[in-house]
Amino acid sequence: MENKRENLTARLSSHLFMKDLENPVPEIRLLGEREAIVSDCHGVCDYEEQMIRLSAGGRTVAFYGSELELLQLDGEEAVIRGRIASIEFI
Repeated sequence: MENKRENLTARLSSHLFMKDLENPVPEIRLLGEREAIVSDCHGVCDYEEQMIRLSAGGRTVAFYGSELELLQLDGEEAVIRGRIASIEFI
């Protein structure tokens, strides 16, 4: 029984790891509702005070809110600050 459980765990882990490689997603760290740090950011698609769209991790991520500003964009990370109301993956 223990062997079957270990085998299943190994197969699931392998599948989940491979899925991440096939469909990369950005890592987003939120510091409350005031700041977001986005990894694997490749550029800015749109920038307004109430919406910032980024190309990150093979996807487009939109941040909605007010007083939004892009503090940092260095090819690896983007830092957004403001009143973040919602995040959408497009």
